[in-house]
Amino acid sequence: MTEVKAPEMAKTTKSELIFRDESKIFQIRQSMKEAEKALNEFYEKTTETLGELSLEQIKKLPTAGRQVVKKEMESRFDFPKASTEFNLDALGINPAPAYAAYKFKLWQKYNFVFKGGEFIPAPEDQQPEIMKHYHFANTPEKKHAVKLIRDMLKLKNEMMAAGLVGNGSDASLFKFMNYNVLTREKGIGRTPIIFNPSGCIQMLNAMDKK
Repeated sequence: MTEVKAPEMAKTTKSELIFRDESKIFQIRQSMKEAEKALNEFYEKTTETLGELSLEQIKKLPTAGRQVVKKEMESRFDFPKASTEFNLDALGINPAPAYAAYKFKLWQKYNFVFKGGEFIPAPEDQQPEIMKHYHFANTPEKKHAVKLIRDMLKLKNEMMAAGLVGNGSDASLFKFMNYNVLTREKGIGRTPIIFNPSGCIQMLNAMDKK
């Protein structure tokens, strides 16, 4: 028998998007709105406490906000040997509202940029929390595996439509399709099967471990 070889894979290839989990991304977008609101509230409380900040200080607020407030206050102390409380009273500064707004740091998981006098979320492709819900075939081997799965899926649906097989076929090809979580069948009889991205992602992850 002549051996049938898979086509040779190129050394480099562009990633192919397999699945994007819209439900989880939607939840993250909602969470980012709350984070944006909280971060801008912290910025507002900080400027109410200290007045205008430099752009360099502002950019540090999301990751080192408390330190920015503390360092700026201490730079204004007129009595270095006196207590912090004494110096704050002398300056008429109460950092409590700013510290309270910083406490929970809801924005910590996300990336923000300062633009037009406020913090706004960075583009989604710069948000790791969102991008982890994009799943790609990122090697030639994985892209070829996904193509094979899609070709098999098309073949089975065509054979079902022609009345050659049903959902309960015991043929090894279709057992692979049905039970290796690469497809998900709905209903009974000759209901078309659909691509199951989560199963495909499991297979691609397993390829990394080989």
